[in-house]
Amino acid sequence: MRLTALILLRYNPPVRALVIFVLAATAVADPPAWKLDPTDFLHFDRRKIDAKGKLGEPAAITVYAHQIRDGQYSPVSLGHHQMDPFFALRLPGGKSTFKLKLRKVIELRVKGDVREEEGHLVGEFRFASRGKDARGDTHDIRGGVVTTRMVFDRERGLFTSGRIEIKYTLRVLSGVHKPQLYERKFDYKLKAVESGGGKTFRDAVNTAIDKGIARLTALRHVDTGRWKAHGNYDIGTTALVVLTLAACDVPRTDARIQPALAWLFQQTPEKTYDRSVALMAVDRAFTPKSEIAAMHRGKLVKFRRDLTDPQRTWALRIARALEATASGPGTWGYPPAPRVIVRADTSNTQYAVLGLRAAARLGYDAKVSTWLGVLRHFQQHRTKDGKRGEVVLLREGQALAEARPYKVKDSSGYRYTTRSHQGWASMACAAIASLSITRSELARRKSTRLTKSVDREIHQLVLGGWAWLDRNWSVSRHAGHPGNAHLYYYLYSLERAAVLDRVKRVGDRDWYVQGARQLLALQKKEGAWGDDVVTNCFALLFLKRATAPLPITGTR
Repeated sequence: MRLTALILLRYNPPVRALVIFVLAATAVADPPAWKLDPTDFLHFDRRKIDAKGKLGEPAAITVYAHQIRDGQYSPVSLGHHQMDPFFALRLPGGKSTFKLKLRKVIELRVKGDVREEEGHLVGEFRFASRGKDARGDTHDIRGGVVTTRMVFDRERGLFTSGRIEIKYTLRVLSGVHKPQLYERKFDYKLKAVESGGGKTFRDAVNTAIDKGIARLTALRHVDTGRWKAHGNYDIGTTALVVLTLAACDVPRTDARIQPALAWLFQQTPEKTYDRSVALMAVDRAFTPKSEIAAMHRGKLVKFRRDLTDPQRTWALRIARALEATASGPGTWGYPPAPRVIVRADTSNTQYAVLGLRAAARLGYDAKVSTWLGVLRHFQQHRTKDGKRGEVVLLREGQALAEARPYKVKDSSGYRYTTRSHQGWASMACAAIASLSITRSELARRKSTRLTKSVDREIHQLVLGGWAWLDRNWSVSRHAGHPGNAHLYYYLYSLERAAVLDRVKRVGDRDWYVQGARQLLALQKKEGAWGDDVVTNCFALLFLKRATAPLPITGTR
């Protein structure tokens, strides 16, 4: 099995970026140059230096090479306390004047000078806010001074060590707050350079997928061709494996899938998860490869599924039952359940939405009222901790310099139930994926209910989910969830959200490369992730980027 349609990265000069450089003056004679692939990672040990010159404990800081353009290190969406790596890794020499955008402080005006001195690149910079009356500023910075002394290895084309001192006064513009003096010193030392998305990385991913499929196949019951149930989800577990193997290019006629697929068509699932994943499995097993390729190009395709009449009858029956057993229009729980909204939850709902999307490609169209109910579900399941802001997204098909900051009206997260108080990362991903599908299905049906205001509402709810994830980002923990449970469930949710909304990067984070590297580190020698079938499926579905994209519709 081989990973296809992984990531295309182009190293173009910036046309538009969050950090804007206005003027760069004369460079150092024979200036050093970065020699990095844009998918590389640079890992530094960063130590704070106290007033007596003593080094503190090392803290890891990772710099992504794609953020270095024309010799400038340009991280996305900096906070005022995160400026030291920006100045430390600033390469061009000579005098310069430029502007730097920060969170809370809209814009800094910076004057600097970088020169070579005894094998070091020495930089001196002065900066301040453009003015306290600038529209949108919530903080004001004055008296900023930065000095840097960095060692650049010309042969390797990167910084290896150095020190930076930064000092400024910060004042909050609203309320009564005393100005606060920030004075920090840091020591930097290069720890490692790792390849992110190059051939070595792709080979490692492909090897992990092959080993994972072999391990998953070995867990099958030889006599039945099925897999051990996860909890009481006998049908759903085997359906999830069929979905995973089909997404990893195992043909439906293959002996690893065919007996399980034939068994699925004989079942009558009664749970939301079982029904949903069964529909997803059948849809993927019968999807032509040419259709998947067209969807990756953003095309609206005509679905073709070579089901027999009994197989199609089965799919339509399951789809009708899935829609009919909702707790309310567009919101699902654990059936059988009384028709009250408090019994619904976001996890069951997102899987029902995925199941109905699969059903649409098998010949069943859910009611428009159901799709509008999905919108209501996520409106009602938001947390109350959001605020206005922005999130920077790079979408599929865009060059690296085309990352766009989107204004967000409300960056609230999403809850598991209306009784929950805290948002989870997986529930934010569920909202993004479900709402993207809702907009796509209403557009495909050419529904008059998809008005401009509804489209804008969906767009803002999706952006709010991305803004929450940006603020709580991690691929090594399930943010918001007690005890970091269900990490693999969250990672597969992240894959679906990103693919369905056509997002390549969130802020300066490549969600796929970071998530895949985490899964590569967690895979055991025999090819397994954890001890249960479901965990292994979620890991493989992420690595394979298994979700079929949506056609490009609505507000972007």
